[in-house]
Amino acid sequence: LIKKARRAVLLTGTPALARPSELYTQISSIQSKRFPSWNEYASRYCDAKMGRWGMETNGATNLGELNCLLKEVMIRRLKSEVLTQLPAKRRQQVFVQLPAAAARQLKEKCDEMNALKDIADNPRCGQQERDAARVEGQTLMNALYQQSGKEKVQAVGEYLSTLIEGGCKFLVFAHHQEVLDGIEAAVTKSLHAVDKHARCVRIDGSTPMQKRQEEVTKFQNDPNIQVAVLSITAAGTGLTLTAASAVVFAELHWTPGVMQQAEDRAHRIGQQYSVNIHFLCAKGSVDDFIWPSLEKKLSVIGSALDGNCGNGLGTEEQITAPALDEGTPSVLQFFSQGGAGG
Repeated sequence: LIKKARRAVLLTGTPALARPSELYTQISSIQSKRFPSWNEYASRYCDAKMGRWGMETNGATNLGELNCLLKEVMIRRLKSEVLTQLPAKRRQQVFVQLPAAAARQLKEKCDEMNALKDIADNPRCGQQERDAARVEGQTLMNALYQQSGKEKVQAVGEYLSTLIEGGCKFLVFAHHQEVLDGIEAAVTKSLHAVDKHARCVRIDGSTPMQKRQEEVTKFQNDPNIQVAVLSITAAGTGLTLTAASAVVFAELHWTPGVMQQAEDRAHRIGQQYSVNIHFLCAKGSVDDFIWPSLEKKLSVIGSALDGNCGNGLGTEEQITAPALDEGTPSVLQFFSQGGAGG
């Protein structure tokens, strides 16, 4: 349809979520003569190579050249350049502490994952052995992802309780249903301990479309609703939740664009206050694999779209949340003492 039109303008706030392969459809639709073949584009900019299941195009090559090409067809304006009146956004990586037994179990899986990765990346190993290590590694990574989220629930709940005690109205994102269930239970308990009228809302993949808007309206307008518990994939786009002044990621997502869109549920037109973004990470968990992957993908996309490596996730600080034993200062107190500033 686009190719048949006399004129075409493509509008998007997120040209690519993680890799150059996501740009091809847009480029070819308005500049078909530049790259008439997907294979040609993939070989030039996606480090294309044959894998076990066919061509793999998850890589990135010649990003400076791709950036020059994009300048011919793309007018790029960053949100900071257009919405100059929008308050600041501040990102913080916060390390939560896992229970000792859980930490040991996750460490064993992480060590096993690293061993498989070494085999998969070792050119001296046979191709069949490397492929088998990749398949086994993917299965193990999925299990590690789910278990890490489950084991973080207690520490996440303790961290969120300090935000609730401080009166902060915030969004908390997670991926797995079991994690969302645990967070909702912890948040509800903390809210009732502070104010019996305080409540939270929840939006996930099972929430009907009509109810989603009802929950958004409640969060935006009801002062008794302090927290929104949200699925990062089901509620990360299309919602305006500017009543929140903080966004918390209880779990990380593998795709940086998904996380950026999620945090912008609060950081958008209508926001009157600066927005603090909290990435809750646990050392020795799947976060050790996801965080570097996010930084790498953001660097790739930054090079392709803007001609620079960007600032990764733009975290200004790394914070270790203290264990919330009796007599230990809360995380909010830790912030006020200069650890995070707001």
